Amino acid sequence: MYKCFLHNPGAVDLEGDSLSYELTSCRGSGGGVINGYTYPLTGGGTYNVNATSGTLTWCSPQLQGEYNLAMLIKEWRKDDGGDYFLVGYILRDLQVDVGQCSNNPPSIQPITDTCVVAGSIITKTITATDPDNDFLTMEANGGPFNVSPTIATFSSPPGFTSISGLFTWQTNCNHIRKTPYQVTIKVKDTDPTVSLVDFKTFNITVVPPPPLNVVAVPLGTSIKITWTKPSCQLTTGNKIAQYCVYRKENCTPWTHANYEIGVPTSTGYVKVGCTASLNDTTFLDTNGGNGLSQGTNYNYIVVAVYLDGSESYASNQTNCIQLKRDVPILVNVDVQSTDLNTGSVFVRWVKPLLGINNLDTTAIPGPYEFRLMHHAGFSGTFTQVYSVNKPYFAALNQLSDTTFVHTAINTQSNSNTYKIEFYANGQFIGNGQKASSVFLSLTASDNQLKLNWQQQVPWTNNKYYIFRKTSSQTVFTLRDSTTLLTYTDTGLVNGALYCYKVQSKGQYSDPTIFSPLLNFSQEVCDKPKDTTPPCAPKLEIVSDCLVPSLMLTWNNPNNTCSDDVVKYHIYFAETEDEVLQLIDSVKTLSDTILAFDNLTSIAGCYAITAVDSFANESSQSAKVCVDNCPEYELP
Repeated sequence: MYKCFLHNPGAVDLEGDSLSYELTSCRGSGGGVINGYTYPLTGGGTYNVNATSGTLTWCSPQLQGEYNLAMLIKEWRKDDGGDYFLVGYILRDLQVDVGQCSNNPPSIQPITDTCVVAGSIITKTITATDPDNDFLTMEANGGPFNVSPTIATFSSPPGFTSISGLFTWQTNCNHIRKTPYQVTIKVKDTDPTVSLVDFKTFNITVVPPPPLNVVAVPLGTSIKITWTKPSCQLTTGNKIAQYCVYRKENCTPWTHANYEIGVPTSTGYVKVGCTASLNDTTFLDTNGGNGLSQGTNYNYIVVAVYLDGSESYASNQTNCIQLKRDVPILVNVDVQSTDLNTGSVFVRWVKPLLGINNLDTTAIPGPYEFRLMHHAGFSGTFTQVYSVNKPYFAALNQLSDTTFVHTAINTQSNSNTYKIEFYANGQFIGNGQKASSVFLSLTASDNQLKLNWQQQVPWTNNKYYIFRKTSSQTVFTLRDSTTLLTYTDTGLVNGALYCYKVQSKGQYSDPTIFSPLLNFSQEVCDKPKDTTPPCAPKLEIVSDCLVPSLMLTWNNPNNTCSDDVVKYHIYFAETEDEVLQLIDSVKTLSDTILAFDNLTSIAGCYAITAVDSFANESSQSAKVCVDNCPEYELP
């Protein structure tokens, strides 16, 4: 009594399915629940089972006697969609005798979970103590003791007060699996009256080793990534299903921690694709067919993925790599004026670099030509709007031959997208990534305007400046800045005109390309307006069927839950089943009473709504119906 009872069934699933544990009622003859069975009273303690470790705890029994306890052990497996389904379950029951006890239970020191690369050996020293200096024995069981080949071992000489046990397991490629292996340690004292125990569980995740020797090589506007297979190359069982490639657009180093399996999103890496099999160790990154961008630093890592969904540790990072700078690169698409027909955009680009790893003018002789291509919107068919041709490369002036102001275009209702094509001796060499202007839109609401903008550019925009002009101003002034693609300007006057434009600030990851890159959106104007209807008035009717008379009364919502109600709408239907129809309006806010005179009948149903200054109408009040006096005539 007054001590904690612990029990662990030590369940193991050889297929690696997940196990869960839950309390249940004891069964009688025929497997039915025993009538009147209840869980034992805890007397202020706890009675539960750990859903993942399976350790049942009863702290602390208050009454002597014999108790029957039971738990369900369920086996779970994931389907192809990643959802768990129940494979089966078993019922485990036991009998506990509660008696007088002065013994104190032993205790196992906490044990941390572990990740280990397949093929490595894991060792853990586990320590247990007893407050009564009782003689202790310690044992272990769990998944690593039921695998083949090379099962785990556990040795622990019995002793007094404090004893230690050594867990050892030489893992191999056959032990790779997504679910961890669970190990349960049990220590038991040998008190002459009642023996007590303690349990501790820990998990071991056997992680696949990573792909090796990852290398990236630029090919035009793509990058080819190659690697060698990891040390675990099983051809049967839980073998490699595919390799997945991740890309990051900077060269910041990252090395996985012991517990970091696969590629966490916090690293900045993004999955760009996967191969199809164990032997497929090459991947061509085309950026989804759109091509990669010159002037951007790229870094890659590769992860092996197994049939059961296990992911390896991340491979080594490739060296920071760029595409060849053998084509021009856009740096500005800057809206200079906004109009449906006479708008203008300033476009600028930088020349290719010369050299063996860039543009080789010996192998690719001139004359050289830049062709500026354009289409309206974010997608469409490009057409040429400008070109410059020089007989040799040095004649292409970095200032005059790499800028163009595109005029007489629509910059008001759509963005404008450009790319630069590069030709040598009439042959197409390539083009840099396309870039669009920033396109701004406004959404009006009560006393505020919400700005949203979008763009498609090969560089990275990291800040946006919000410029605003009111009807009393002649020039735009800086209002605020943000790193987001949206901004809400608040505290505005409904019905007043406000104009905005947004300037993006960005840069390429290549530090040799000048920065910052500043580009304006088009100008957009709008007026804040109230789109929120007022709350509904509360309608009451005072009637007299004998007179007859009828008076509607209601509250003014401006006194409670609104601020700009300007009138009320009165709705009427002759019967409860008919649809209410608008019959009148009251435009004086102080008039919250409507009386009907010279009536021959008061029968009907009424409702009322409130309308604000922006014509937003509230929902109808509760419908109120009245009837005439009943007539009773004797023959």
